Amino acid sequence: MKMADISKLVLSSSLLFPLMAHADWSNHVYAGIGGGWQHTSIKTNNNSTVNDPIFNTYSTSTSINSARGAGLGNLFVGVANEQGTAYWAVEADAYYSKALMTTQQEVSRSNTADNDYYTFKMPWRFELDGIFGHYFTPTALGYFKIGATTGQLQTTYDSTYIASGGQMADFSSKTQLYGGVVGLGAQYALNSNWRLGVEADYIRFINKKQTVDSTYNGFPTTYALHYKPSQYLLKATLAYRFN
Repeated sequence: MKMADISKLVLSSSLLFPLMAHADWSNHVYAGIGGGWQHTSIKTNNNSTVNDPIFNTYSTSTSINSARGAGLGNLFVGVANEQGTAYWAVEADAYYSKALMTTQQEVSRSNTADNDYYTFKMPWRFELDGIFGHYFTPTALGYFKIGATTGQLQTTYDSTYIASGGQMADFSSKTQLYGGVVGLGAQYALNSNWRLGVEADYIRFINKKQTVDSTYNGFPTTYALHYKPSQYLLKATLAYRFN
């Protein structure tokens, strides 16, 4: 590369991100994007009660644990304040992931042996957080966050008779989950308007019970589902402060 080309590159970079960075974001609105990886775990208990006129009413209890790692996208907006080296902000986040968690389990019931299949997904999740940080240098910020979150868990259940492959049961359901978030992060100010960051979060949802009325082998059946979901994630962010 010629010296003239290097000079042009340095000049264009300095126009976009001036070398004299200033971290002050006090009383400013900011917004940004992020991306990374998340791991989701859903422990599920399924207590099904079949009203079979031939074998009378009988119940079956099963437990599964579905887990999956996948990529995610993130949009956020917040209001920041600072005094001296102390920093605090209120931030709203939206997360999106296409992850599907599929689990298969062999189950023995009153007079059958079945393969049960579960598929879980939660495309969108939303957060509202309080962020509390400290400037270790004029441009380097470390912080802790705590907040609340919600997302819609979508469940698909399918059961097939092992001997014949015939379908015994299937249903789809949706339920809203609520929980809490804690996280640690760091940001570096490129200049007075742009920041790069990394963040690690743990999300724990409140255990959720859901009842689904459907059928099993054509007979009325009540499925009592008990979910124990959790997530952890690691993401990189780019934030912009509005003047």
